[in-house]
Amino acid sequence: MALNVLHLFLWTLVVLCFSAFVTFSAILIYWKVKHINSINTNGVIFFKINLEKKNVIRLSSNTLSGLSSFDDDKVGIKNNQTVDIGEFLSFFAPKSRDKISKYIFKEKIGSRYNLFCSLNLEKYANSSINKSYKYFDINLVKKQFLVKLYPSADKKFIYCNIYWSFTPNYNEKNMFNALSSDNDLLKLPNKFYLSYALTINQFYLQNGLSNSDINHTISMMNLLKHPGWYYFKDGILHLIIGVNSHLLLKKFTKDAIKMVNKVNSLNSFNPFFNNCSLLSFKMPTDKSQVYEYDIKAKYLLHHLDNNILNTKYYQWFLDSNEHNEHFSEFKTKLESFENKNNLLEYAKDPVYVLNYKDDSQANIRILKSRVLGFSNNDVNFFKNVPWFRYLYNNLWTENLLSTEVNSDDFVIVETNDINFEKLSPLLSDKTILMFKYHYRDFNYELVSKLLNHIGNDKNLKKLSIGLYIDNLDEKLFNFSDFANINTFVFSKNICENILNNAETYLKLQVFVQKIISMKKYLIIYENIPKNLENIVVQRLKIKYFYNV
Repeated sequence: MALNVLHLFLWTLVVLCFSAFVTFSAILIYWKVKHINSINTNGVIFFKINLEKKNVIRLSSNTLSGLSSFDDDKVGIKNNQTVDIGEFLSFFAPKSRDKISKYIFKEKIGSRYNLFCSLNLEKYANSSINKSYKYFDINLVKKQFLVKLYPSADKKFIYCNIYWSFTPNYNEKNMFNALSSDNDLLKLPNKFYLSYALTINQFYLQNGLSNSDINHTISMMNLLKHPGWYYFKDGILHLIIGVNSHLLLKKFTKDAIKMVNKVNSLNSFNPFFNNCSLLSFKMPTDKSQVYEYDIKAKYLLHHLDNNILNTKYYQWFLDSNEHNEHFSEFKTKLESFENKNNLLEYAKDPVYVLNYKDDSQANIRILKSRVLGFSNNDVNFFKNVPWFRYLYNNLWTENLLSTEVNSDDFVIVETNDINFEKLSPLLSDKTILMFKYHYRDFNYELVSKLLNHIGNDKNLKKLSIGLYIDNLDEKLFNFSDFANINTFVFSKNICENILNNAETYLKLQVFVQKIISMKKYLIIYENIPKNLENIVVQRLKIKYFYNV
């Protein structure tokens, strides 16, 4: 009898240990996946090297740099911290350190210098950041960072920018099935549905989402353990989960709210979508209900596309009346905007650039396309939607340039992509194609493709390319084709903050220093404050501006 009791006790102990091991393993795997999905693995850090004092100060915050060995809690250089050059160089591997030293300490510092460097892993082999990279299966021994060095105008300082981009591995399988269209929602089996609606960014609108891209997105949203469906329509990817009870819908919704709040507030780590909203709805019974759902998703996401980060646009749940007041107006404007674009009902609004010194008119005009019957605010609202820029951009550009007469003015036209076969006859050496850097969405790959096209076409080599910049972030500083861009327009969001936001001013000053190292450049400011101190005007090279 005693032997049987002992036997039973031992088996119970084994079972408990095994259960604890399984639970621990599951938790470990969960946190590993969560850690991978929540970390930004690309970024940029700015330093300024003082050649006289032989020290280095870090200029950028770690919100700009994301994940790097310089941001470890125990080892690293903090924002605004100054260290001597030797300490700074110690972060690099010996061969990389020697290359940087040769540039810094040579007698005559001339042109810019770019090189790929390895980090000194012995310095922080046991750091938390280095351990985090292992979660990505990223071996830092084999990874290199791009280091860009360039002198200040007076040769007293050297600016050092460090860039990197590492991609995490997503190997998990998902249980989502593709729907051929939104009307397939009518064929689904459940009573209630929870939908994650995501605005796809410009690059993937142009190039398409692969199955792997969709799998990555599902992984980011922590939906791998759920069966569901997805479909793509009008620039929006819909990820849908079905349930058969209102209680279960509430449970899924509670977890989903946390995820959507997270990805919308910390969205720089994902390359696929710009914004995400949650919607819940009953099983649709006809096409009109499917259409109503689609418009509700657009209502939420189009507001987020305009950088309106009010959390009320994160969600529209079953039986909620929160959005009813403005939804009907939005729906009417949306339908009218699409109809007027299809009928080419456009007008051209020129904006004249002025000289900052005396407010006189410069020989530069910015051409803006307006949809008839819409206010400027409404036009800008819809133009900030990636899908509409993708759909109508060439129509807007053609309308602006086809009605332009010969003049000595430089003409700036906002664009995101261009059909050269159709629009080349309308372009001249006075035309500046200005790519607009939209919040959370800028297609650098397409800009590089366009620059390459221009460089290989003898008829287009005189064409100028510009950037409208609304956000000074790591994507912008990582862009490597600035040598082929000569016009830069800084938005009112940047200009109106330079007096009361030190970080904005600092980033802008660093970026302007990068611009003026080029042989040819044009800088224009939007809504720049008047009567700035001369030192600010000089440092930011403020010569031209316009007001909106």
